[in-house]
Amino acid sequence: LSSGKRAGHAPWDERNRILLPKVASSLEVLMEQYKTDKTSLGLIKPTEILRFYTREPLQEPPLSTEYQQSLTSERIPIIADLPHPFAYEFKCDGCVDGKTHDIKCLDWELFESYRSWWRKYQDLQLLWEKLHLKFFSEMREKNLYFFVGMHSLQPTWLIIGLYYPKNDKISPITRVKSLSDFS
Repeated sequence: LSSGKRAGHAPWDERNRILLPKVASSLEVLMEQYKTDKTSLGLIKPTEILRFYTREPLQEPPLSTEYQQSLTSERIPIIADLPHPFAYEFKCDGCVDGKTHDIKCLDWELFESYRSWWRKYQDLQLLWEKLHLKFFSEMREKNLYFFVGMHSLQPTWLIIGLYYPKNDKISPITRVKSLSDFS
């Protein structure tokens, strides 16, 4: 492409320019903002990923049993609900006196890896090894950020997405105050 970007590669510099200045300094900052102005979405940078684990035993993902019809009359499986057993324990800049955060992770890439790798490996132990390698070992080596959001029914934070840009040319300098800050 004439812009110097190759087809199929993410425009990380542009994404970083938009997102990284919006990084909250800590989850504690977002918690305080929630108390004052109901901030319910943010981006944080963990300082240390302690573990990635399942809160319940890993099981075979459910298969789709329902279908919908596309515009071309093709039957498309409706994706079955997956269990939500995955979580990260981590530290951020607001963690003092040995405090850590332990938060459920609902990242789309994680769930799709879980679903598709099950079809490929058909073995729960091997599936867990592959998931753990990618979402713990490899993520600890990357420049990982967490998109976090407040659960709609109770004031509980969830990791709703993982962001791991190829480079980090912009340092996090401002705090997220509301959804309008992202526009």
